[in-house]
Amino acid sequence: MIRKALPIAMLALLGACATEPPRAAPTPPATPTPTSTPTPQAVDPTPSTCALVDHAAYTQLLTMTLIIGRKTRGRALRETVAESYRTYATDLAGIVTYAPDDLARVLKDWSAASEAVADYVARHEPRPGAVLDLGPPHSRWEKVRKSAEKLCGHELPRTSS
Repeated sequence: MIRKALPIAMLALLGACATEPPRAAPTPPATPTPTSTPTPQAVDPTPSTCALVDHAAYTQLLTMTLIIGRKTRGRALRETVAESYRTYATDLAGIVTYAPDDLARVLKDWSAASEAVADYVARHEPRPGAVLDLGPPHSRWEKVRKSAEKLCGHELPRTSS
């Protein structure tokens, strides 16, 4: 008797389930919900740009340390230092495309000042007793570096002092 009642109870249960309307998935809200991710227009590129400037400055610092550590003197030293300033100028010019306008102007000036230092070093013998003379363009270079520090909010490596 139980054997016959069980299939009938199962059929009755299945029949009751079949008569219920299917459950629909909840509909998404008509307006999008705000996200915590800022839009690209709201992202300030200054910190990431300054990180690139830091990297370039540390690379220049390391390069200058290696150049001086070789104990090269004379024309070879001047040419190597000039080349490092040209490379630094190129690095800064490459960062300009990522920088906000105010920092981009400073980086362009710093790049130009680096080129001027490179040209001066390559063309001028240092004064007697000096190993290297960065010349008058270097004061402009320092002023522009300080402007970059103000915009980045921290000191940058002293690559030439």
